[in-house]
Amino acid sequence: MTYTLTGNTKKYPTALLLLIFMCATLFAPVMVMAGTKKIGESCSSSIGGNSECMSEDCEDSSKDTPNDDFCDCDDESDCRVEYGPANPNVTKWECWDGAHATYDLDYCVGTGPNIQKPIVKYAIPPRDTDFVDKLLDPQVTLDEIQKTIQTPQPRIRIPGLQFSKAQAVVDRGKTYMIFPFLGEYIAAIYRYAVVVASALAVLVIIVSGIQWMLPGNLLTSGEGDSKQTTNQAKKRIGGALIGLTIAVGSYTILYLVNPELVQFKNLRVKVVEEIDIASLSSSIVTCNNGKATITPITDADMHHRVPAADYKISQADVDKIAEQSCVDKCIARTTILKESGGNGLAIGHDENYPHNKRGNVCANVGARQKFLTGGKKYSTATFTKIANFSACNHNSTNIFNDDTFNIKSPPDYGLDWRYSHGIGLGQVTLIQGKAYTKQIDGPNGKEWARKISGRWYTVTDLLNPDKTIEATMYIMTNCINKANGSAEKFFECYAGGPGGIPRAMKKFCGCKKSMGQQFTECNKWN
Repeated sequence: MTYTLTGNTKKYPTALLLLIFMCATLFAPVMVMAGTKKIGESCSSSIGGNSECMSEDCEDSSKDTPNDDFCDCDDESDCRVEYGPANPNVTKWECWDGAHATYDLDYCVGTGPNIQKPIVKYAIPPRDTDFVDKLLDPQVTLDEIQKTIQTPQPRIRIPGLQFSKAQAVVDRGKTYMIFPFLGEYIAAIYRYAVVVASALAVLVIIVSGIQWMLPGNLLTSGEGDSKQTTNQAKKRIGGALIGLTIAVGSYTILYLVNPELVQFKNLRVKVVEEIDIASLSSSIVTCNNGKATITPITDADMHHRVPAADYKISQADVDKIAEQSCVDKCIARTTILKESGGNGLAIGHDENYPHNKRGNVCANVGARQKFLTGGKKYSTATFTKIANFSACNHNSTNIFNDDTFNIKSPPDYGLDWRYSHGIGLGQVTLIQGKAYTKQIDGPNGKEWARKISGRWYTVTDLLNPDKTIEATMYIMTNCINKANGSAEKFFECYAGGPGGIPRAMKKFCGCKKSMGQQFTECNKWN
């Protein structure tokens, strides 16, 4: 079979024009996105967006102004280009995630061996100095982070991907960890997918272009086959051009649909910080001219999902709380240390409280009486009911309930809620049947809660320092106002009845004696 170089030469210029158009389409985004505006200059997403900025990052700030979009940094190279020549001592630039103080605009941080304090360059002037981000010591912070946070090692690696380090910033007094890993990985996948799709499209266009340009009888044995091959080549080139346009223009398409779709923001996590219990109480209750003022620090509708980690409060902390809240130190010590021993996760089992003598009084513990006369334990085990119950005769009976506090089992925590329980530092008591105790809807479902000064505190709330201090301060302040200087009346109020007076007064009077102080009501308790 013989082939000759014959065919329609008019195809050559047409195919060449398509190849030129393809190349222009492929490289156009690079040329368009090479903007001229520097960091801090105003930009507009409606006009050109990222293409206006040299950093290719036109960021929507939190400023409430008509022109609230500004060019900011996208990576460390932007910081080097913008500020490097002006700061020769900086050996390393980083682009840090913006926060409230910077109007959510990312900013540049420069460090070097000859620089004691990091050089910070904001895109626009930050908020007033009371809100400006306080940078932690970068070396110490990053060292601490690296001890606990390892750079991810994804099973599917993307060529060219280099994860940045985690960062720490302090914004409005709160410390946050900035994790860039997820955003960088998604961005790398997008870039790699565009490159692969573009390469495949170019390959298809080149092969199909060759098939189109070469005379048909070089590749086929007849005119019909030649025409079919040419049509197929045209279709492949058209499809490849459409796919290439979509791949390269996908960013613009997503941006037009919703700008948030192309914002790969860093993960920002608040750091759980250690809180001094005494300082926490000072933000809840203050004492002015002998009068305590309560200011809740928590939202009444916010309830904790899990208890705090184990924490304790010292006598020095209790004394500090007393000074801040117009409370006698011995009152505070007896109320908090006597009730919980200073243990924030303390749980009282009133049905197991076998005190048959409190001073010279045989006080009845209601939950204990109910348990002994009920004849059934939490596990459904039974015992002989005690008839004709007498506090002095039967409260010391060696029979106890068998429920066990389980911190990992909210909302009931493995407790027998037929009986009252004291919860947390101040042993705030929940008693079924009282108007101030009921089950409310919370993060853990139906959970027992107590109403104090119009606010409901769940069991989980009372196992967290903020809520338990708040609730304890409410009760203590209310009881102090009702007691009018009487320690006995205070403890009766706080315990919910006279049963709590004897033991509390013994502790209170012992405290007064240790301080060398005289108190009239203590005469009958010595």
